[in-house]
Amino acid sequence: MNQLGQLLLVVLAALTVENVFFSQGMGFYELLRGAKKGKNITAYAALLTLFSAGSGMITHGLAPFIPTEKRVWVFLLAAGVVLAWYLVVCLVLVMAFPHMYRRVNWCIGPAAINTVVFSIPFLAEQQQWSAWEVLGFSLGTGILFWLIVWVMTEHLPKFRNMSMPAAFRGIPAAFLFLGILALGFLGFVH
Repeated sequence: MNQLGQLLLVVLAALTVENVFFSQGMGFYELLRGAKKGKNITAYAALLTLFSAGSGMITHGLAPFIPTEKRVWVFLLAAGVVLAWYLVVCLVLVMAFPHMYRRVNWCIGPAAINTVVFSIPFLAEQQQWSAWEVLGFSLGTGILFWLIVWVMTEHLPKFRNMSMPAAFRGIPAAFLFLGILALGFLGFVH
């Protein structure tokens, strides 16, 4: 497979790993609602990329020091890294950039505990990714997350169309739309 095909596969993997909807939770649905209210989705995507790269790189560097029979500790290590990374980002923003902190504090927590942030260390270990692949996956996740939120925000009113059957209105229509969009991305790979 050529390099572009591999890159698109990693981008597609980043999209599918991402939590799509936590109904009324801190996932994609909440971000869509925030985007409709005028909140900045670029800040969320940038923080998601930062947290993903940080958790992946730090865990990638520390995982070889954990014995193979004690790989369960990678779970705790990843959680500890995410917590430490969250505290560092909050501390830097509060101390050095308080105005920016006030603008983005709504999305720091959800970006830090996003499922992709926790999944990158495990994917990196399972797939035996290099540090560059971890960074590429993190960057692809942030870019694609921003793109998907932007597209979904533009189409959100259409998902509540009254001419659509009631069973498909709202979140089911959004799932169908995301599935078709994912198939479109998959078409670029093969």
